[in-house]
Amino acid sequence: MGTCAECMDGLPRPNNHPDRFKWGGNVAYYKRTDQSGVFGGLVSSRGVDGLLGSRSSQENCAHPDNKGVAAWFYVDLESVHQIHNVTVYNTFNAGGYPRMVDFSIRVGNTSDVDEHAECAYYDGEAVIQGGDVTLDCNARGRYVSFRREGNYRYIDLVTISCETGSFGVGCSEKCDENCKNDLCSADDGRCFDGCELWFVGDKCQDELMYKVHITEEHT
Repeated sequence: MGTCAECMDGLPRPNNHPDRFKWGGNVAYYKRTDQSGVFGGLVSSRGVDGLLGSRSSQENCAHPDNKGVAAWFYVDLESVHQIHNVTVYNTFNAGGYPRMVDFSIRVGNTSDVDEHAECAYYDGEAVIQGGDVTLDCNARGRYVSFRREGNYRYIDLVTISCETGSFGVGCSEKCDENCKNDLCSADDGRCFDGCELWFVGDKCQDELMYKVHITEEHT
């Protein structure tokens, strides 16, 4: 998979270093976004600008203004991707951070968030002030959305994925040609949909070999 200087735990995931959030595996970086209203001038594009808020300022976070309905935020990846995981970063804001709880990550192929299918749900303790949570989301789609019933505030979102047929650091590796439908895991290349005929193994690199012996019978 190449070097892993910009990985976390050996996998192509971001860490808490702001300078690395525009690494090639973050397909959400600077893509088109939208959200349920805008609060305090904190537009949706700030949720994917590669920068986090700080204890002194949340100006680099997005802030939906949902007015009593479900708060949502989405990023348009511009083409269909095989999603691997989604990381959501919480605000340092003392009043807002406890609201990062009971939310879902959804994936779809239109900008209508009501048509997106849930791929992950977070129901643990509220994400700590300035903290983050990474949710596995094995789904294919163009749009990735965050949704929380009730009010929510600041959002920074990182989506780790590769375009169909590629994987690894910077999406520089190609899925094996024997992966069915050209689908494989974004981090290690394992084939999701199985193998083409006569191939087996996690990456479909082992070919089944059969020898047929024909014995001619003389009478």
